[in-house]
Amino acid sequence: MQGNGKILHNTKKDGLRILVDIFVCLLPYIFARLFIAFGFPEHSILTSFLVIIIFFISITSPFFHIFRLVQRIFVLKKPLEIRILFICYSFIITVFTIVHLFFLSITIGDYNNAVEKYYSYQYLIKYNDADWQKFVSRETVLNDQVSINGVSKKLFSGVDYNGEYFSDENQYSKFPIERIEENSKKPITEVIRPIHENTAPVYWKCLLFSVSIITNTSDFGLQPASWDAIAIVIAGKLIYIIYLIIVVGLLFTGFWKKKPETLPTSRRRRPLNKANKN
Repeated sequence: MQGNGKILHNTKKDGLRILVDIFVCLLPYIFARLFIAFGFPEHSILTSFLVIIIFFISITSPFFHIFRLVQRIFVLKKPLEIRILFICYSFIITVFTIVHLFFLSITIGDYNNAVEKYYSYQYLIKYNDADWQKFVSRETVLNDQVSINGVSKKLFSGVDYNGEYFSDENQYSKFPIERIEENSKKPITEVIRPIHENTAPVYWKCLLFSVSIITNTSDFGLQPASWDAIAIVIAGKLIYIIYLIIVVGLLFTGFWKKKPETLPTSRRRRPLNKANKN
């Protein structure tokens, strides 16, 4: 009965750990979706504080998975099936944690970029006629401050972006100056709105970038541009190196070979005395 109770206790403990792992993995994505839905523009300090906490928790969780992975493989020496299952589980959780961190970084970055350009264009139009005339004559441009270079879709509309017009230098001649001036005079809540149809393409780009980092393959033309995206890339590269060391260590230990079963040695019997024999 005690053995069955211990097994049941361990099963419940493992199930609770899995639920916590899934929640921590989804935490950046849940917050990003809430931010897209509500924006939280009037609570910028609280939003920044929550983003920092979520970022710290999520970026440290893969290293905690690696610690548990090393403990179960090399210290506790679990069976072969448990080792392989836990490696796959830790790898999948790690990949999607990085995906959701990238998605949160792009969400916050797109919103901040839209707000910054909204006030910058207002300043150019109202208080700086000379620079505005240079902008109208195509002599200057306000570049985007993106989190990841190569993600063309944006999650929020802006003064010079509504899903159709892009504000990068390659397509600079396509967006109309009149619409920029018109949008700069509107309230910010009417200009900066979420673009829900771009959520799936952006998430797909985050998934490709995360897989390329963890597996050290092609980056698919994506490069980190903001400090938080660079921190995620550095953490992903470290995780890749640690996973590689773990796999190489398992190969050298010959984990797939079955160890011969050793029977317990019995005590040797003392030789009988001649008197006992008689």
